[in-house]
Amino acid sequence: MQSITFECEVITPMFLAGADGITPELRPPSIKGALRFWWRALNGHLPLADVKNELGEIIQEGLKTREGEIFGDTNRRSKVLIRVAPIEEKISTNTFKNLNRRAYDLIYMTYGAVDRKYYEVGTKFNIIIASKDNTILNEVKKAFTALVHLGGLGAKSRNGFGSLQCNNIDTFEELKAYDNFHAKIKAPYTSISNNVQIYFSERDFSNWHSAIKELKALYSESKKSIFPKNHRVYIGAPWNKEKQPERHSKIHLMSLYKEENRYYYRITYLPYDYMKGYPEMNEGQITNHYTKWKSTTKKFNELLENAEDDYGNYSVNYTFNKND
Repeated sequence: MQSITFECEVITPMFLAGADGITPELRPPSIKGALRFWWRALNGHLPLADVKNELGEIIQEGLKTREGEIFGDTNRRSKVLIRVAPIEEKISTNTFKNLNRRAYDLIYMTYGAVDRKYYEVGTKFNIIIASKDNTILNEVKKAFTALVHLGGLGAKSRNGFGSLQCNNIDTFEELKAYDNFHAKIKAPYTSISNNVQIYFSERDFSNWHSAIKELKALYSESKKSIFPKNHRVYIGAPWNKEKQPERHSKIHLMSLYKEENRYYYRITYLPYDYMKGYPEMNEGQITNHYTKWKSTTKKFNELLENAEDDYGNYSVNYTFNKND
C-alpha cells in the first residue's frame, strides 16, 4: 500500500459537515465526494460508457467504469483509502447569521449555510490517501491538486469558502500543464478543456474577508448592473421556468490562495456541453436556453476581464489554447 500525506491549512472558513449536514466534521466521505468531482473534471475526454467492438469486448473504458474502479460503486469497493488526522481544529462558536450589517458580503456569499458553524481559518489537518495501485494514486493526487488550486472543501466552496493551503500537491504551473487544459473537449458535465478561463486578482489582500468582499462585488453587484433580471439566472444556474431533471451548479468557481501571508483570488470558468440530454424539453426550448446562456456567460467573462474599481483592474485573464 502506497500513500501520500497532504498537510492542509484552512485559509477561508470551511463548512465541511458530518452525516447530519450541519455539524462541522472532517469526514472522509465528504472529501472523497469532492475528489470525485475534480477527477471527473479532469477526465472529460473519456466517453460516458464503455466503448465495445463488434464482439462485445471493451476497447475503451468509459468514465463511469473508471470512476467506479477508483472510488467504488454499487458493485465494487473503492481502491482508494482516505483518512483524516486533525492537528489543530478550530470550530467557530458563532455563525455568520449573527454578524452585523457591515459583514453583509459574507452573509450574501454564504447564503444557505449562514446558520452553520464552520472550521475557522488556521485549522490544520492531514489528509492521507492510500492505494495499492500507483497509477490510481497519481490520478487522485491530480484531482486533489485541482481541488486546492481551483476550488475548496465543503458548502459554498464555489464562493471562495473552504479554500486550503496544502503541501505535496503539484504547483499551479504544473496544473496548467495537465493535458486536458490543452485539449478540445465537449463533455455533458463540468470538465476541464482548452475552453477553461481563469481570472486572477491583480492585487493582493491583507485578509481573506477583503478578498471575499471583492468577489461578492464582482459576482453580485456587477452582474446586476449589466444583466436584465431574467438573464442573471444563467450565471448561477441554467434556467428556472422549465421542468428540469437535475439542477446545474454555476460554472464560475471562486477560490482563494495565499502567498507570503497575502491573499489572492481565482475565478475559474469551467464550461460544458450545456443542456445536453434533456428529454422533457423540445429542441427549440433547448436552443433558446443555450443561446441565452452562451451570450450571458460570454458577457460575464468579459466583465471579469475588464472590471475596475478605485484600485485598478479586479482581475487578469488566463485562457488555455492549443499553443500554450
